[in-house]
Amino acid sequence: MEILDLRHFSSVDLRPLLEDEIGVWSRLLSWDYGGSADMILRYVDAKILPGYAEFAARVPLLVPRWPQNLGPHDFSAALYRKNREYEALGGWLAGVAWLIVKALWLH
Repeated sequence: MEILDLRHFSSVDLRPLLEDEIGVWSRLLSWDYGGSADMILRYVDAKILPGYAEFAARVPLLVPRWPQNLGPHDFSAALYRKNREYEALGGWLAGVAWLIVKALWLH
């Protein structure tokens, strides 16, 4: 299967495919996909849909990796607080604590 970048297409190119999809969704799922299809066509013409190929090249598939060129100068405590990223850390710590409790006392 070949993955093509949406930036090379216009709504005229994709309309027949989406009209087929509208029919399939309607027939099999009793779902009106028309509004979503229209939105996709508008986004394609506005060139605001990012290409999947570009995204796939940047993001590893289920394999975490350390960001390249990451140093201490890249961390901002002010931005950390502004984005409330400590909440994610708290959630992770609560999850780890629950797993430890479950493993030690609730087995």
